Amino acid sequence: MTFLPPLADAACFAPPSIKALADATPLFSPEPAKACAYSSLLYNRARHALFHIGMAIDAKRIWVPAYHCPAMVEPFIAAGMQVAFYPVNTNLSADLNFLGGRLEQQDALLGVRYFGFDSGVPELAELCQKTGALLIEDLAHAAVVDKLYGQLAVTSLVKFYPVQVGAELLIADGALSADDLNAHYRQLPGALSNKWQSLVQAVQQRLHMKVASGYRYFDARDVSRLHATNTRQYLETRPARQISEKRRANYMQMAKRLADSSYGSPLFPVLPEQVTPYVLPFLLSDESGFNHIRQHGVQIYRWEELVPGECQVSMDYRRHLVQLPCHQGLEQSQIDFIVGLLD
Repeated sequence: MTFLPPLADAACFAPPSIKALADATPLFSPEPAKACAYSSLLYNRARHALFHIGMAIDAKRIWVPAYHCPAMVEPFIAAGMQVAFYPVNTNLSADLNFLGGRLEQQDALLGVRYFGFDSGVPELAELCQKTGALLIEDLAHAAVVDKLYGQLAVTSLVKFYPVQVGAELLIADGALSADDLNAHYRQLPGALSNKWQSLVQAVQQRLHMKVASGYRYFDARDVSRLHATNTRQYLETRPARQISEKRRANYMQMAKRLADSSYGSPLFPVLPEQVTPYVLPFLLSDESGFNHIRQHGVQIYRWEELVPGECQVSMDYRRHLVQLPCHQGLEQSQIDFIVGLLD
């Protein structure tokens, strides 16, 4: 499977003064863990959890949205699954007419809550219930949610909290593959073995001895549970509500002020009550706006490395849909600067 090359190289820009992720967070108070109807396994990276899902489930084929990043696709390929793609609409919901005639009982389907929004995942859940297919939720952009629609879900905690590593594999009560997933997790090396393995790999890389995995962003040798004690302790009382409130306030302010931007418009100008945004998706009217933003020191992301296909929305968004930071670490002066760039 071939991915399209990147459109831009971060090395061509000066180090950003406004970062895409929150490396520092306001001093929020700890919050008690919420009761939930699912269990969780902690990994270093979300892609590690996706790989274990691919290894554990019975499905041989998984449907992934045509708008994706390689880290969403490669773990399933490495697990030996056949990956097929379904087109998305302009609001990033799935093309249900396309899936309706193709999704089979023995399939799995990956539903993505893009940028924190539901993105039609409830409708995908209904389709999977009708067909008997397995719904897996990609919550890399939606680490703060009140409800799961799939039997399995994966979060990326580094996108929301001031941690260097961290991802969750959420397993709903009664999930058919729960035993196999827990078995794969138990087989991962312990903290001491993991440190030794990381040291060996670092030496091999320095000496140019490490064999490439064959993937851009995934290496099965790196799959690891989350061992960092301080990170685990932080996540036990993570300030999810306070972070959600701050991100929502930043998003709503920015969306309102960017409504009449000459550079484009927010993809989702209205923020639903239940959504905690990862970023503010902004649809550029001209792709040159990407360089304009980056050259002024604002770190933004854009999903460029897609598997080419017939979904025109994905091909358009590859060039024009950028992810503006709205995280809890932003200061008001930084928000003003971002908005000013796009007047």
